[in-house]
Amino acid sequence: MRSGIILFAALMAIANLSVVARSQEVVYPAATPIEPAPNIMNPGPDMGNFPNGSYTLPQGWAYLEFSPFTLNGPETGTPSNYSTPFLLRYGVTDNVEFRIFSTGIQSNYGSGDNTTGFTPTAFDLKVHLWDEDKTGWVPSTALEVWLQTDLTSTAEVFDDGFQPAVNLNFDKSLPWNCSVEITIGVIGAEEFDGRQTFQETVQWSFSRSLTDDFNVFLNGYHNAIAGPGNGSGEMIGAGATWYVSDRVALWGSYNVGLNDDAPTTLSQLGLSIAY
Repeated sequence: MRSGIILFAALMAIANLSVVARSQEVVYPAATPIEPAPNIMNPGPDMGNFPNGSYTLPQGWAYLEFSPFTLNGPETGTPSNYSTPFLLRYGVTDNVEFRIFSTGIQSNYGSGDNTTGFTPTAFDLKVHLWDEDKTGWVPSTALEVWLQTDLTSTAEVFDDGFQPAVNLNFDKSLPWNCSVEITIGVIGAEEFDGRQTFQETVQWSFSRSLTDDFNVFLNGYHNAIAGPGNGSGEMIGAGATWYVSDRVALWGSYNVGLNDDAPTTLSQLGLSIAY
């Protein structure tokens, strides 16, 4: 009897100690997920080559893309010029990107036209529709629409009226660290008599990564560049992109016109910065 009482008392003491220990446990708050820092390699610059990519910036990320050195040779109706095109990108959601772009400051020279001023600004929205099928042939795809206006234009020679555009952007990875980008679209243009006309546009790029932070590409366009900068006719060229760090990329290209409607040459050096 006495041993039973002693055993019962011991069990009660252990139970009480367990309750006290649980009551003194420290409750730590749940860990807050760490948001990934903006990265220039993913989804990557849009200004490095002629087409626009199909991927959009994650929500809250921003890119500044800028070419302080762009030289265009003469083309039909347009003299040689120096310009500073730029592109501002912001991730509204993970699949919707708001963009503002312009040819920036342009200085014409030769052919009696030495106009210098700021060029029109365009407002752009890109929507990522779906990712690529890595086991098949379905590419990553985005829908992009923009409207170029005469806002910020400081010279009549740069005014082109309102120019709407609709694009489909495609990306597909290929074997041997290669990839292809294609943009197909329709762009509007206001003629001298006020009529609105439309023409088809195509831009393409074939690239290969030589290292984790350096790739080379061939690119070309039909009728227009898919973004900031001058462009018409047919053009083809080559270039490279160097990812200097997680947030900065440098890129450049040299291109030649294939007909009289295109600039004789287009040389470009620029950088992209992730915020």
